[in-house]
Formats: sequence, C-alpha cells, structure tokens
Amino acid sequence: MFDSLLDRLVAGQHDADRRGSELREAVALKALLDLDGTLHPIDIGNISAGGLMASLDAELAPGTRLAVLLDGQRLKGEVRWQHAGRFGMCFDEPPSLDPAMIARYRAANVEASKQMSRWMI
Repeated sequence: MFDSLLDRLVAGQHDADRRGSELREAVALKALLDLDGTLHPIDIGNISAGGLMASLDAELAPGTRLAVLLDGQRLKGEVRWQHAGRFGMCFDEPPSLDPAMIARYRAANVEASKQMSRWMI
C-alpha cells in the first residue's frame, strides 16, 4: 500500500505532494465525492486542516474542482495529485472536524491508526 509513496520519497518527488508540516490524521472514513453533480463513494485514508487523501476507482486530473461530502459538511477544493487509485485534495477552507468522529475511529481501529500514522505524518 505504501510502496508507491516510499518510491516517490526515495526518488525525491515528495515536495510537490506535501502540504507542509501539518499533522495528518490517519482515518478510515466513507464519504461521497461530488464531481460535476455526480456522486462517487470514496474511502478517506488521511485528513488534515489542509486536505485529504482518498481512494477512488477513477482518474482525476490535478486542478479538477470537486467537493467531498463528509459528516454533514461539503468540503470544496481541488485535486493536487492522483496516483494508483488514490488522490490528494487541497481544501479551499479548513473543515470543522468533529472530534467525536475521530475518537470513534480511534476507538474502533487503535492499532491500524497507530501504524498508518507513522507513515502519513
């Protein structure tokens, strides 16, 4: 799962994809992607105040405008990168993440979250 990310880091191609030093929360959340009025289910793998990384069985070109429907919020932004069934999105505005949502995820997936967080930060 992380082979392509590690390959890019080793090759020095990480600078364009990084969103700075902000902390990313490793999660396993279901959401809907609104792309030109068509909804697509996505699996969010990590999220921060600046954006998210998710899986999608479709190609998204960098610069594509979209919205993600998550926990009652409509998070607008644009695609920053796409690779191997995953994409990174940069938010127009930071979301209001519900701490209870993150706490529910952590309680159900403590070990997986710890392992993923080491790679995602």
